[in-house]
Amino acid sequence: MGDRFYATVRTLSLPLLRTWLRLQVSGLHHVPASGPVLVVANHTSYLDPAVLGRACPRKLHFLIKRSVYETPLLRWFFRGMDAIPVALDAADSLALRSALRLLAGGQAVGIFPEGGRAMDGRLGAARVGAALLAARSGCPVVPAGIRGAYEAMPPGAFLPRPRRVEVVFGPPFQVERASRGAARTRLDDVARLMMDHVGRLVDGEPAAEASA
Repeated sequence: MGDRFYATVRTLSLPLLRTWLRLQVSGLHHVPASGPVLVVANHTSYLDPAVLGRACPRKLHFLIKRSVYETPLLRWFFRGMDAIPVALDAADSLALRSALRLLAGGQAVGIFPEGGRAMDGRLGAARVGAALLAARSGCPVVPAGIRGAYEAMPPGAFLPRPRRVEVVFGPPFQVERASRGAARTRLDDVARLMMDHVGRLVDGEPAAEASA
């Protein structure tokens, strides 16, 4: 059910994202066509999962906050999308194992390393969860910069405004594979590296090629 539901949602969202938000996507050649991949992006708006999921040519298993996942009216939707609930206030080993299993099976996992939305629209510091996934899996990491989503739907907005939104994928990179007991200092370095890659995409010039 999950793959079919995900594909249906992705198809139905396209008219809104193309007409209302004028979604533009570039750098698609940086996303591996197959095999495990961790897609990391900035997070400033509730629109981010929708635009990143639509922009990425592969199905993304998103890690989302457990408090959001358990929202009564939305739980069925997140389950249908095969999202992974994660607790941000503690080391969530269950979520980590779930994501690692997907990556080991050649799937694509999407995560916002900051953990939650940046309420001021600026790039924030990453938590170590995304870094831990990258280090434990050893899979390629594809950074993505989302531009315009904060202006289209900032915190507190009920509906998106008609603004142009862009998603730019950057070249994949890998970090050295680490064991279960990876040092916190190393994970902090990996987290900073991720946000550095994402930040350059957010601040850079629009890429030449574009599609949705």
